[in-house]
Amino acid sequence: ILNGNTVSTVNVGSYPAYAVVLGTKVYTSNYSSDTVSVIDTENGNTVSTVNVGDAPYAMVALGTKVYVANQASDTVSIIDTENSNSVVNINVGDSPQDMIVLNSKIYITHTGENLLYIIDTANSNAVSTVGMSYIPVGYMGVLGSKVFVSHGGGNPSVTIVDTASGNSTSTVGFPNNP
Repeated sequence: ILNGNTVSTVNVGSYPAYAVVLGTKVYTSNYSSDTVSVIDTENGNTVSTVNVGDAPYAMVALGTKVYVANQASDTVSIIDTENSNSVVNINVGDSPQDMIVLNSKIYITHTGENLLYIIDTANSNAVSTVGMSYIPVGYMGVLGSKVFVSHGGGNPSVTIVDTASGNSTSTVGFPNNP
């Protein structure tokens, strides 16, 4: 979009859910196609399609890798963008929802568990967890060395995770569910 006008439309897979930018490429997760489309921003074309897990949703980019939360296969796909878009899948628990990066670690909420999963990107197979008081609804924020995890439904609250210790430090409740 430029000056309120659509400049061009790029065809990608079915139900594009998220997009991240890495260098001169845009990666879109295609929820219903179980793929990620790679778009070259210089020519505006889809240059490749990468098969990932079932129902890819949230994505983050770090270094030369794109991390994709696959809600239906309970995995995170790691796309190596320098190595022909090769993919490695990591099991991360029930229904990964949202992802955020802080200090070379990826924090992942799940709609099916009272856990926050953490992938240490230095060793992509290293997955740890932090217990939550309630099931995260998916959305997170970062301030300094703390990750804030939202909870909804019957337990409107935010859990604060101290990333230095790897522990949940407190959960702040709200009197009414907005």
